[in-house]
Amino acid sequence: MATVTTRPSHPGGSRRPSALDLAATFRNLGRNDREPGHLIVAMARYYFDLRDGCGLAIDEEGLEMPDLAAVQEEAARALADMIRDSVRGQNLDRAAVEVRDHNGPILEVGIAWRILRSNG
Repeated sequence: MATVTTRPSHPGGSRRPSALDLAATFRNLGRNDREPGHLIVAMARYYFDLRDGCGLAIDEEGLEMPDLAAVQEEAARALADMIRDSVRGQNLDRAAVEVRDHNGPILEVGIAWRILRSNG
């Protein structure tokens, strides 16, 4: 929480914050006192639900991410992991990552494949 410090207009008196006082306070909002000049960035929480041929696994914890580009990168990474796991054991034909935030769905990335010929 930001506080505005003002100097009294005369000894023993007080005054309302001036426009300059307020401007200085707002300039410093979000600044990290331990690292001058660095802004503190509030990150949103995103939930990465995993869908495959067996159903939907709901992400109940979520991850804090700084922006949509980071969300897209994480969703692509999760999808690649799902595909790698399915090739190693499970016989799935589709995989998807459905991303949502507190307002609802924001992104879906997925892949479907079909085996045309069996070698067996």
